Amino acid sequence: MKNQNQTTTCTSECGICGSNSAHLIESHDRHGNPLRVVVCRNCGVIHNDPIPSASDLSLFYTDTYRKSYKGTSEPKLRHSARYFSDVSQHIQQYWRYYQATKRILDIGSGSGEFVFLLRELGKDSAGLEPTRDYAEFCQKRFGLNITIGEIDTFSPIGGYDHIRLHHVVEHLRDPIANLHRISKWLNKDGTIYVEVPDFERYCRVKTPGRIFHYGHIYNFDRSSFTYLVESAGLKIIERTGSTSAFLGRPDQTRPDQTRPDHGYF
Repeated sequence: MKNQNQTTTCTSECGICGSNSAHLIESHDRHGNPLRVVVCRNCGVIHNDPIPSASDLSLFYTDTYRKSYKGTSEPKLRHSARYFSDVSQHIQQYWRYYQATKRILDIGSGSGEFVFLLRELGKDSAGLEPTRDYAEFCQKRFGLNITIGEIDTFSPIGGYDHIRLHHVVEHLRDPIANLHRISKWLNKDGTIYVEVPDFERYCRVKTPGRIFHYGHIYNFDRSSFTYLVESAGLKIIERTGSTSAFLGRPDQTRPDQTRPDHGYF
């Protein structure tokens, strides 16, 4: 990162707190392409500047994102195998959040492992995925219930017991508004799982100059993740990492611990 002490006025207001005063910390993305990255002087959130328009992001995620980020228009087997293992371990460890659920939505469902596994466990699971090629792959190959679309235009029929956003929030141009909108889709005592990359860890393990990405509009650490959740009117019920947690309404509590009894685990 460069120019860490350069104060600047942002082209776009911070989508977390609304401030337009920041420090410029980087001018290129991980591939060496121009990308202006700032840290907000008010809330401390690191974000790209300018924040892309809704139409630019829609085009990017519909046609370009998976190809530019994963290098393919369809999921690779080695990626799916790793994701399936990760999802299985997550569900087993936090089964108390899933055992009583009936209807589940995975936003940014990608290659469909979470939707597939929850369906096999007897849940009414569905996905919302903006990238057409990935969504159609899951529909045709596995018969999954995947809607091609975005949060701002999606209108669910009925509520959900659980909604998952795994490495999604950092891509949203207005994450507080989106989380608030999503919370309205929950049934009583419903939960949301949010996980975003831990920026502090990125700084430890990634090569300087190879951190930022056009699609990762926001970068969160433990403190700014908490600020995000609270600003959206939600509560951290259980933190699973510095920048990952099960969320609920302010009066919700953690469910009792149980273990699944399924052959998948």
